[in-house]
Amino acid sequence: MMAKVISTKQRDWSEYLGYVTFCYNATVYSATGFSPFFLMTGREAVWNVDFLFPKDTEDDTFFPEFVRNVHKRLRQAFTLVRKHLQRSAKAASC
Repeated sequence: MMAKVISTKQRDWSEYLGYVTFCYNATVYSATGFSPFFLMTGREAVWNVDFLFPKDTEDDTFFPEFVRNVHKRLRQAFTLVRKHLQRSAKAASC
């Protein structure tokens, strides 16, 4: 990904590293069915456009309820990731 965004002299790579890393972490992968960002935080990444067109948020949710919701989403993601990885492993072994 870095090779696609840096100049031919390769001196500006540090300017793009944060953007490329964010995009990489926000991308849904076929092996897991989730983005690394979601698996680490329990929520989807927020892009700049999300600030212009906000979605419904959990801002008014009480903290304990918020924690329960995050934990529930992470458990569901973990279960789905295991299923996706098992399917990927079976497909690779065939």
